Amino acid sequence: MSVFKTAAPIWIKGREKEMNVCAELLCSVPRGRGGVLRVCGASFYNVFFDGVQVHFGPARKARGSCAADEIKVPRGTSEITIRVIGYNCPSFNGVAAPSFIIAELETDGGIAAATGRGGFKCFENKRHVQKTVRYSFQRQFTESWDMTKELAEAEFARAEPNADFIMRDVPYADIAEYRAEPMPLEGKWRMENKNRYPLRKYIANPENTAHFPMSELKSRAYEEWLKIKTDYRAAKSPEKLFVGDCGLWDMGLVTAGFFRIRLRTKANTRIILSFSEQADEEYSLYVAEFNTVNLIEWTLPEGEWDLTSFEPYSARYIEMIVMEGEAKPEYVGMNEFAFPQSLIVSSAPEDAELAEIYNAAVRTFRHNVIDIYMDCPSRERAGWLFDSFYTGRAEKFFTGGSVVEKAFLDNYAKGGSREETPGMVNMIYPGEVTHGKFIPQWGMWYALEICEYITERGGGADKPKFKAQLEALVKYFVGFENEFGLLERLDNFNFVEWSALNDRVYDVSWPTNMLYAKMLSSLGEVYGRDDLKKRASSLNRAIRNMAFDGGLFCDRAVRNAEGLLENTDERSETTQYYALFLGTSTADDSTYEPLRKMLADVFTEPARENYPDILKSEMFMGVYLKIDVLLDMNMPDKALKEIKSTFLPMARESGTLWEHLSGYKSRDHGFASYAAAAIDKALRLKKERS
Repeated sequence: MSVFKTAAPIWIKGREKEMNVCAELLCSVPRGRGGVLRVCGASFYNVFFDGVQVHFGPARKARGSCAADEIKVPRGTSEITIRVIGYNCPSFNGVAAPSFIIAELETDGGIAAATGRGGFKCFENKRHVQKTVRYSFQRQFTESWDMTKELAEAEFARAEPNADFIMRDVPYADIAEYRAEPMPLEGKWRMENKNRYPLRKYIANPENTAHFPMSELKSRAYEEWLKIKTDYRAAKSPEKLFVGDCGLWDMGLVTAGFFRIRLRTKANTRIILSFSEQADEEYSLYVAEFNTVNLIEWTLPEGEWDLTSFEPYSARYIEMIVMEGEAKPEYVGMNEFAFPQSLIVSSAPEDAELAEIYNAAVRTFRHNVIDIYMDCPSRERAGWLFDSFYTGRAEKFFTGGSVVEKAFLDNYAKGGSREETPGMVNMIYPGEVTHGKFIPQWGMWYALEICEYITERGGGADKPKFKAQLEALVKYFVGFENEFGLLERLDNFNFVEWSALNDRVYDVSWPTNMLYAKMLSSLGEVYGRDDLKKRASSLNRAIRNMAFDGGLFCDRAVRNAEGLLENTDERSETTQYYALFLGTSTADDSTYEPLRKMLADVFTEPARENYPDILKSEMFMGVYLKIDVLLDMNMPDKALKEIKSTFLPMARESGTLWEHLSGYKSRDHGFASYAAAAIDKALRLKKERS
């Protein structure tokens, strides 16, 4: 049965491959009887019932598939608005595709309206400024809206999505309204002579980034924003903001979703809404390291306005800068866009501090698990491997199932392989990496996630769909094996951790080879391949013999002048966690007792400061491996101590969990939600021991 009964895909004639075009569809609901709205489109769309946002879609799929949404229209609804932007630019957060929209409204068993047939009024939304700068090189364009313009009549024609329509196979997200509180500050802004920040690299040098040239831009908000310096002083928050004024609002916690503001304006007013997950002591929004353009511009004639951003973002602080005119803000906040709270079946622990971390983990999970597993709800909204390894564990813990993981892995099975690098998989998907990078280690973590999904999360029926892809992945790595069967000088962007350990990946990275051995052994177990298990056993023997110095594993070996491999004197915590987590150092072998003792007596204690020559772990990924190793070694108290020291400050500062220990980048990162599952496992281990 077809997803759509009578509707046909349409778009503004001749513009289906043009960048950043906005269309708007309006439909009256016959006598307010309600019904069902089916809709799908590219790139993204918002659905409003009587002006209230109810949905953002579609669920992202592999190239060749389009997921349709089916939304119940409540009785009493008068008008449906569908706003869609066709981006047509390669991005990390979805596959680029020609623009289209398809929708139909079914009421009383019949089709009351259908695109390509009738019942929908279709316009080009000229209020949407087309030629703006990119928001980030991973996502599409910044938003600029000129509400002095009107919707424009346009000729729509049948579009060809070149993809099959399927029904959405992941839950529908919650959209809930959260108000920001005005901060007790009075603000003024001034224009500096020079840019306060350099142009973003993808704007200054947009190589491999689809964009509009600076000379063609119709919005200059970014160029202004670069020079704007805001100054605040303690005072009662003003009721009105005039040209030259600015105001700050605080969400209280980092929130992910759509900005919503209600305000009254006099004469022609132009505002820039700036936002960030953090601010400094002078109330300047922190944007230096985020590599995004965190602004939305609205030009407004006199009147009352209820405005919602088209795209979802994340923020704690919201700044309104009045560039022209006068504004009286009556509401500033966000429509949180999150995984359904009703599907969270786990509960917070009794310990108050652990409960704070758990609740932050839930928020982080809900913000990053919508249709796929995302890294963050801000800079990228991209489906990254390795992040997904831990998010998969989190979904199982929170929900008791793996519905989104199944969809995420299905996308990879259908379209995640790199055509330009036979055997390798993309580091993100669905999405497009235009600079040609991939992370070979992410292919190994992908294989490990699939094995866990099959054996521990109910994915056994999907085992055949991954077989050929995983066999090709193994074949790819064989081409990099040296005389010892070790991987040497892997191609492209090697990644083992966000620390100086990542400067130690050549010639032979021991953490990489530990991961390779685990991949081979896991695939051997799941797919009944004794040859892979034998190769893994041989590889682990070589690593133990060559990398272990009697106390710790070395980070790497390099070729000397004679061409022989020699270990460097570099040691790190994280390499030890790789060895323990991946089974290179076996738990029952007394040879590795000194290593286990270092973990228990040094790396988890203040004595750690006595070993400055051993590189500390970063959040991504050493801290997670460390917590898992402590749990695997049945040290729940030490694991909980580590969890509290790492995550409690984050939970208290932002209500979410972070990408880096320092918090200088994303403060809402999907994989960090695994902290709740780790807490649960530690408490269960404690209970079993009591």
